[in-house]
Amino acid sequence: MIVNVKPDFRVMPDGALLVLNVRFRPHDGEQANHKVYAHAALKAGGRWYVTGSGPQGAGWGAVEAWLRRDNRELVSVQVATGARTIWPLPADELESRSDADRV
Repeated sequence: MIVNVKPDFRVMPDGALLVLNVRFRPHDGEQANHKVYAHAALKAGGRWYVTGSGPQGAGWGAVEAWLRRDNRELVSVQVATGARTIWPLPADELESRSDADRV
């Protein structure tokens, strides 16, 4: 038996950052395209903002509707975690980089 459980993304907290991995199913007679496109989806102020042609400032229902259009297939969803400062560089990372430059 295959059980397909889909999370309820409407309950995600503000600040949630998801990566929606999408591919396009072929239309009749077209060759399959296996390329996967990644879209970032950020929830802020109770609304979702999706990169590319995705909805902006919309409820999750609008995101789902966008995912169903144009033969899109949702391959996977990842939660982006582990915020890390990349600029300015933290002092310990600056020191390790300058040590590497000396070699």
